[in-house]
Amino acid sequence: MTARLDLRTTTEGSSIVVAAEGDIDLATAPAFRDHVLGEIDVEPMRLVLDLSGVGFIDSTGIGVIVLVRRKVRVRRGELHIVASRRVRAALRLAALEQALNLHERLADALGHEAGEPA
Repeated sequence: MTARLDLRTTTEGSSIVVAAEGDIDLATAPAFRDHVLGEIDVEPMRLVLDLSGVGFIDSTGIGVIVLVRRKVRVRRGELHIVASRRVRAALRLAALEQALNLHERLADALGHEAGEPA
């Protein structure tokens, strides 16, 4: 069985939104990493990873999220993640739930623009 991951990037206000649908695992994590890192060349920047369409994420995918978080912070940016229930559970198991800006809906992630109340 071949893992499938569909990625698309849009701009919503001052946010770059990368939406993923499918599974993020050993087979698809490199494409996910390359796609997301290709979008964060602006300083300061605001990135939203919409992972609401992700049904499974393994430690390789979680490693990509940690890498992206570090790269965004170096660029003085913000990272917000819209997490499906399964993604949130994986992040909780990796003890990252409190370290990341997690949201249940895209609208919530987009509503946290700089200067707006959380």
